[in-house]
Amino acid sequence: MMEKSVENSKLLDKFFEIGLEHKFLDQTPYELLTWDDCINTLNEYFVEDKWIRLFPDFSFVANNVTNYPQVQSILNHLKKINPNKAYNANLYCNMSTTGSTFGLHVDTQDVWVWQCVGTTKWAVHYNNGSYHSYEGVVVHELKPGNMLYIPKGLYHAAKPLTPRFSISFAVFDDVIK
Repeated sequence: MMEKSVENSKLLDKFFEIGLEHKFLDQTPYELLTWDDCINTLNEYFVEDKWIRLFPDFSFVANNVTNYPQVQSILNHLKKINPNKAYNANLYCNMSTTGSTFGLHVDTQDVWVWQCVGTTKWAVHYNNGSYHSYEGVVVHELKPGNMLYIPKGLYHAAKPLTPRFSISFAVFDDVIK
């Protein structure tokens, strides 16, 4: 059991290193969050009037979702690799395959996406914004337990293939003092 834990830790160390290329991890060692966890978080955010974005098609974004041990474990691993950075964890939920996403966009921070429930198709673009060409596009289908790293500055887009939710971890360049 200890060997697998050490092996997982080394794999995660490499995966969580910030770089210029995107990375895909087919199975994280973390126990997955469930639909119940997702709904409980949304209920908590509505009751406590925390920041949540609700789209007309029943898609949700909840910011600063850190109340789960699995989320804390991932954040702790990120902090171990990059100790002087600022971090955030957000929940993204689509109740249908036609649910809202942010379309093709670029982030100003490095992002890791942890798929908890359902399947989401992700396209990562290496073609400097030439959206009409598939040259330089890498497509991944994230399933429960998969994780995707998208470096800042790379265009990307998500499309839910099933009802789904994921946790997105952002690492900001802000240095913690």
